[in-house]
Amino acid sequence: MAKEINMNIKKCNYKLTNLYYGLVFSGYVLTLVINGFRSGVFAALLMALIAAITGIFAIKSDTKSDFISLINVCVFAYIIYNFFSFVWIMKNGFPLSVFVEEFSNSVLPAVFYFVPALIIKTEADDIEKEKITDSIYKAFLVAFTIFSIISIILYIAAPQFYCDYLFNMSFISKADASTCRVRMEGFTGSTSISYLGVAAMLVSARFMYKYASLLSVNKTNDKNKNNGDTLKQFIIYSALFVFSLIVVFLANGRAGMVAALLVIVYINILVFSVFRFADRKYLYIEAGAIIALIVILCIITPSVVSKIWARLVSLPGAIGQRSEQWVSAINNMYGQWFGNGLGANGHKAIGIEGAKVVADGGLVKLYCEEGALGFSLFAFIILVIVRQSFKDLKKYFSELGIIMTALLMSIGSNIIAFQLCMPIFYFALGVIGADVNGNAKEKEELKEENKCG
Repeated sequence: MAKEINMNIKKCNYKLTNLYYGLVFSGYVLTLVINGFRSGVFAALLMALIAAITGIFAIKSDTKSDFISLINVCVFAYIIYNFFSFVWIMKNGFPLSVFVEEFSNSVLPAVFYFVPALIIKTEADDIEKEKITDSIYKAFLVAFTIFSIISIILYIAAPQFYCDYLFNMSFISKADASTCRVRMEGFTGSTSISYLGVAAMLVSARFMYKYASLLSVNKTNDKNKNNGDTLKQFIIYSALFVFSLIVVFLANGRAGMVAALLVIVYINILVFSVFRFADRKYLYIEAGAIIALIVILCIITPSVVSKIWARLVSLPGAIGQRSEQWVSAINNMYGQWFGNGLGANGHKAIGIEGAKVVADGGLVKLYCEEGALGFSLFAFIILVIVRQSFKDLKKYFSELGIIMTALLMSIGSNIIAFQLCMPIFYFALGVIGADVNGNAKEKEELKEENKCG
């Protein structure tokens, strides 16, 4: 009976995780027609429900050792550390509401780290693990694609009711079509769309590599009857990769565009140099196609190309300008060890006397709020996960890209404080973390098996 209850809890968490981005994106779209709908609160409630289900399963599980590993304990400690930062944020004169909103945005999404430990790690069959992971990633891609199509339609058409909506949400400074079309804000803001588009590119690349590998195997084994469906899947995910790239450039965020270009370079290095999966002639064909596309765009829409180029080359200057803000925030910390408290340097603190808001620079913001202790714990988690990803890069290249692009973009933006962006980031961490060996019991069992062998 207990085993059946655990299985039902596990299925419930799996389904809710699959539906999460679809439900949250729907919530954001609803803000267009329902005045006062709190999409952030709705997302926080969903995450709280996922956290509760995960906790119940961990407590009731017969294999609690699956959850007690060094990396899992560190992530849990990181969440607890941030939870108790409400003590020093109030001590430093900030209202509790600043902490609550920031915890909901940047720390609560960490529950998605534990989802793979619940759903994936407890599966004995490696094939079943991969199916579960693939299913969650596919659900994210479908939700992002539908949401992006709606956003693109409204971005191109720019109806007045949508312009009014963007103005009321403070996404644009003037409620007219020309201002609306400066960058695609969607319903969430262009920065969130930029990172989610980059993440979608990497998830698409995961499936492109998977189906390309199957095509290669089928060709070797003369399984030509399976090649039709496999090729179809490869084409679909290749199209989604290109679509996600277009979405990033429509969002017109500097960090997002740079990250997207780096993802293209990253994937090509893996395919042609690290994995040596494809012949170099395809790299030359790809390079030729890209050059031809750029030439065509320069001829047809030179203003668009000029606009993109101006945004890209302005990135170093923007970082230089923001560095003064970062230095000021660090020099005015209340305490170097524990920091100012979660939210003290975020946008929620604007207008509070004595607050040194880090408007753009999530990593600096994180250090100022969490101090040396909290930031070191976060850095340790990242280092352990990244080290594990390099042990099996073919399996984890997509997750590694999702993690590193978030950190890269957080140099000049606040991605790691965005509630909409962090679930896919922490899920990627958890997928790799599920394979990190930090459990003493597991090590002892391996030693015993080796002795018996």
